[in-house]
Amino acid sequence: MKSNDNLLRKTFLRFLLPLIIQYLAFSLSEFTDSILVSQMLGDKAMAAVNLASSFVLIFSTVSITIGTGGSAEYTKFLGEKNPKLANITKNYSTWLFVVSGIVLSLLCVTVFPLIVPLISKDPEIVDAAKGYTIFLGALALPYILVNGMCAFLTAADHPKFAALLTVIANGINLGMDIFYVKVVGFGAEGTALATATGYIIALVIMFIYMKKKGLWGIKRPPKSELKSIKNQTLIGFASGLGQLGFSIKVTAVSAISSLVAGSVGLITFSFSFQTVSIISLFGAGIIGSAVPIVSALYGEKDFVGIRKVTNYAMMILLVFQVATLIFFELQPEFMAKIYNINKDNLDFAIHGFRIFSLMNILRFPTIFMMYIYSAIRKNKLAITISIMDSLLVIPISFIMGKTMGADGIWWAFSVAAFILFLYIVIYTIRENRKNKHTTTGPLMLPVADKDNTLYLSIPSSSDSASELSMQTTDFLSEHGIDRKTSMRCGLLAEELGVYLLNESEKMEMIDFIVRIFTGHIDICFRSDGEPISGFLLLKEKEDSISESILSSLSSECKYNRYLGLNNSYIRVDIPEA
Repeated sequence: MKSNDNLLRKTFLRFLLPLIIQYLAFSLSEFTDSILVSQMLGDKAMAAVNLASSFVLIFSTVSITIGTGGSAEYTKFLGEKNPKLANITKNYSTWLFVVSGIVLSLLCVTVFPLIVPLISKDPEIVDAAKGYTIFLGALALPYILVNGMCAFLTAADHPKFAALLTVIANGINLGMDIFYVKVVGFGAEGTALATATGYIIALVIMFIYMKKKGLWGIKRPPKSELKSIKNQTLIGFASGLGQLGFSIKVTAVSAISSLVAGSVGLITFSFSFQTVSIISLFGAGIIGSAVPIVSALYGEKDFVGIRKVTNYAMMILLVFQVATLIFFELQPEFMAKIYNINKDNLDFAIHGFRIFSLMNILRFPTIFMMYIYSAIRKNKLAITISIMDSLLVIPISFIMGKTMGADGIWWAFSVAAFILFLYIVIYTIRENRKNKHTTTGPLMLPVADKDNTLYLSIPSSSDSASELSMQTTDFLSEHGIDRKTSMRCGLLAEELGVYLLNESEKMEMIDFIVRIFTGHIDICFRSDGEPISGFLLLKEKEDSISESILSSLSSECKYNRYLGLNNSYIRVDIPEA
């Protein structure tokens, strides 16, 4: 038996496809609006929708800040075997979604339309963008609530429903786009109303499903409980701030592009931004699959598992980014055709797009690390990365645009990504040295302490569960634990291993972790398969030898199921000498 990452890989991959579908659908409204508007109403209308979509990014900022932070705390509390605080966190997040949605709805019909003329001076673009913004008032609440709660649905092991929910919302949006624009003749603003229609229907479906599954709850907790979940907003602040900064960046660079190259510059940036953003959703799916797993492992203090998941996700992300970059460089005309770029602007737009797309090779790994840093509670670094990613490109694009023309704007994104990547490398090296190398690697996690941790994996078809007893006993004895306690832990390890193999259906793998702490020993089993019962859920029903042994020899027994995994925990107190 040896340490194996098959179980964590399987969990990651089980989330990956639903999360990619979910993130694609999450932003499908924006992209279908742009594509359909450009096809039906022309490239100026497309630029107007892209301009006004900055306000939709504010909606996303709220849902991501609350959803990312709340779901990260939710899975961390589950990893810490504290389902009560996990549930409080979820209910409080729902309350925050509702309040934020109402406030943003009011802003869409009052303040936001006044900002539009400050960004573009083209009257045709301004009129269309203002109408679009006002109609967004009907979208804010359902959009924030549905997209925000999808993070909790995924963390609660309902990723397929979360994906289905966003597909329903945006599938309806797609059909209503054609109806409102083509049939009713609303113009660009009709696409905002179409999106609102889709998300209102999705909200009703989500509410019925969550009530049925016992997941729905909305409550602002008292101050005493708020203190326990005070990190929720801070954890999601980096990703939420990044989304808000993204909105600022898009608006600022749109203005710079228009200033330097006129309407063709704005069209080129809109086309490049929209195309790269579509592909970024695949990257978001990879990030979204990794973060809840990493957050739960952080709650368990499984730093070995965190490294395994992070390395695997980063490898998939880099392969995907290289493949898409090659496609963009070889076939830019394909994407330009989708967005119906006018032939007079085509050569200029394709040239700019080829340069612009280069930035993804460095930018997406840094964004991935930002989310991982939030998940492992390195919030200051995550917030710094978020701010730099949002704002650094603005002065660089302005300076390079003035000196190099439009090409300087497109190159500025790669320059900013390189500076940010270099900052992370220097920061992590410095921190590991500052910690006297008690931490290591880009995650700056504690060095895996082989003297205190035994990490093994058991395939379900194996008859080697009995070997756990010997390996556990030997490991503990070799590390100074008295023989009686070592044998007690070995017996517990064997009994729980046999119990899981016999009781859990469709199980393929068990991760087995033993940690030595001051005063006690933790024995943890992480397994796939169907939910298990017995002493772990109903300790008073001791109707087997295994349950009796496990209950009598352990100091504490806990079981919880999250991320589709059975997590069993036993604590054994070390007697004083």
